[in-house]
Amino acid sequence: MSDRPSPEAIQILLQLQQDIRSCDQCDLRRRGGKPLVWSPVLDAKVLIVGISPTVVAENIGEPWRGDIGRKLTSWLSSASLDIRETYFTNAIKCAIRDHHGEFCFPLSGILLPWVEKCRHWLLQEIGVIRPKVVVLLGVAPLYSVTRYDSVSRFQREKQGQLYCGVPCFALHHPSSDTRVGVWEDSIPVRQAAYQLRSFLT
Repeated sequence: MSDRPSPEAIQILLQLQQDIRSCDQCDLRRRGGKPLVWSPVLDAKVLIVGISPTVVAENIGEPWRGDIGRKLTSWLSSASLDIRETYFTNAIKCAIRDHHGEFCFPLSGILLPWVEKCRHWLLQEIGVIRPKVVVLLGVAPLYSVTRYDSVSRFQREKQGQLYCGVPCFALHHPSSDTRVGVWEDSIPVRQAAYQLRSFLT
């Protein structure tokens, strides 16, 4: 964004992040989760929404480690974006644990109650950051913002259209190689990078 954020905007985001960290609205917190937010990038051009943090990310406080981070960084570069120009968040703010407190990753449909509990946080983040583009990685982020439950269908019907006043792009999560082929080589991923450049120039 061309304008630097005002001190008031900075304060609003910092308070929002503190409220997220203090959230105890669902059973994930009681299972040992701790709502996670990343360092604020208030003038971010792109807001990227993942599904939920991993336990590793939760412990070290950094998103997109390992192979997923490499893929995402490479994709952002193909869209002429530096990762430092982005704001990362998740549709579900805590790492997902089972009733015994062990990290797990259930099927998408089972995620819905947690998506709904966290939805107001995500919509507030979009409203405060006011990015030029929102990128939704996977069904959970997509449903939270747009109420679509199919990434492929959204790509065909609504890719780049406005939700919450911001153009939204849906991509399968970078971890989905086995289902969609090599993630960064798939046509929708490459097309989205091209389209993003047109929104940001």
